[in-house]
Amino acid sequence: MVSLFVLIPLAVIGAVAVYLAYLYAQMLLRAAELKKLNPELMIYTGFNRSTLLLSFFLVKLQRRLGVTFAQGWQIRTKYKFFENSKDGIIAIVNAFGVEFSVANPEYVRQVAMNSQDFRKPTEMYDLVDIFGVRSIISSDGDTWKRHRRVAGPQFSERNNATVNETTLKVIQSLTENKGELEINSFDFFIELTLGVLCEAAFGVKYEVHSKGEAPPGFRMSFQESLRIVKNNLPIYFSIPKWLLKTLPFERFKIVDAAYQEFQNHVFRLIRDARVSEGMNSGTLLANMVRAVDAESNSRNHLSEKELLADSFIFFDAGHETTANALTFATTLLALHPEYQDKLREELISITGGALPTYKELKDLKLLNAVMNEALRMFPVAPVVPKVAATGADGAAKFQKLGKHFIPTTDGPVNHFNRHLIQINHAGLHYNPAYWGPDPENFRPERFLDPSMTADNDEDDNSTMLPVRHYAFTPFSSGARRCIGQRFSRSQFLSAVAFLVSEYTWSVSSSVVEGREIMGKEEIEAAAKRYAENALAETGGLPTIRIGAPVKLLLKKRTQI
Repeated sequence: MVSLFVLIPLAVIGAVAVYLAYLYAQMLLRAAELKKLNPELMIYTGFNRSTLLLSFFLVKLQRRLGVTFAQGWQIRTKYKFFENSKDGIIAIVNAFGVEFSVANPEYVRQVAMNSQDFRKPTEMYDLVDIFGVRSIISSDGDTWKRHRRVAGPQFSERNNATVNETTLKVIQSLTENKGELEINSFDFFIELTLGVLCEAAFGVKYEVHSKGEAPPGFRMSFQESLRIVKNNLPIYFSIPKWLLKTLPFERFKIVDAAYQEFQNHVFRLIRDARVSEGMNSGTLLANMVRAVDAESNSRNHLSEKELLADSFIFFDAGHETTANALTFATTLLALHPEYQDKLREELISITGGALPTYKELKDLKLLNAVMNEALRMFPVAPVVPKVAATGADGAAKFQKLGKHFIPTTDGPVNHFNRHLIQINHAGLHYNPAYWGPDPENFRPERFLDPSMTADNDEDDNSTMLPVRHYAFTPFSSGARRCIGQRFSRSQFLSAVAFLVSEYTWSVSSSVVEGREIMGKEEIEAAAKRYAENALAETGGLPTIRIGAPVKLLLKKRTQI
């Protein structure tokens, strides 16, 4: 008699095999239907050939249907994933839906400018609503418009000028006027962006390399609570708050305390803004509070909890993305040091060698081009999801995207109901039809070409963000584009302007293993290869991060 210890595992294995076969059959049926609707569309299956034990028959069947195996898209593949497509769009089919990846600027424009037919799947952002209310990133319709009406005008020229001044102040504190210093680039810029957010967005004095001082009635300072929240976002997103309070682990207790302290600090800042007319009047949060109070009985009203939720989003979305962009840019400039000197020469020609004001930033054409080229090569958000909507009557089965029919999504997007359109920034920014034969090369001059002037009417500062037929969308596009893009740009430009004004830099030799037995030139070549490999191994979702920590050696420029 066969033992149960043998039968049970065999039964489980058999059940799993049957289920996988069912999923595979569902996937092939979906792919066949899609191919019938879109005969010219390049279709991949969600199963990777290398991970499945498929018979010769199934491989032949899949090819006969006109679909192929997924190649495992990553940011490192850039436009290569689209080379076999006819128009920069491909589909990846699985048993539960289809993901359309788009690297065609005209299709991006159509999706971005038609929010009725192509909506943002806000349900995918539920995890960030850690305060129990909808925020500007997770809301839609009238609720989103209410958030946008309050927050949008506060990212003003006045606030951006404050960002410029604050960035220069904080970065000078971080470098401490040292003649030479080594920095871990990402950690350095995280500290910078955290400091700028504290002061320019919330009006709280930031003390570099410090926990700060907790005000009366608080257990930790605002900057310490921000830092702990930043370092533990996966915990906030994955563990329910009631469980976080009860788990008997010291780290979780600290994380929960920081979560509570962040809330209390923001509520205190809201109260301060209401009772002190002139206090921190240029900060983002104070201006939002006054905007809410000025129309407290109108449709623009936000509760304190909603102000808190938006404050968290501006912090979460703003600091790490800008730090990543600065990390990529300064690494690229370390590999191409001739641009450091060119940027320095431009700064002298515009400001006489002084640090730039906010108004002068737009006149630094090469600096803007370097920023844009870094964002092109390493878009901080490599993909942006959309879904084809069913229309006002909920009856539409497909939406037309160019010549393709896109299945609509009825109900919220989840693992079992997943028709997505992914605006693929990595593919878009390397599309050779728009960027020429050298999109892999760092060449900021491409953004100085007159043909790169903005052609879309949505950008309110085209001199700082040239856009060519929606081929360049580092801050997304359409009505849901990044609300804080000017804040980020001002911070980026001010930081790099300071660095080229005061320092030259290169990849530190400390990243090279075995340097003790190498010559100087050999060490420099090895350090360069290390940085190139770190850039090449960049990846991650929803935001990207450099593939390995890059240390930079900053040396003070000779005074002119």
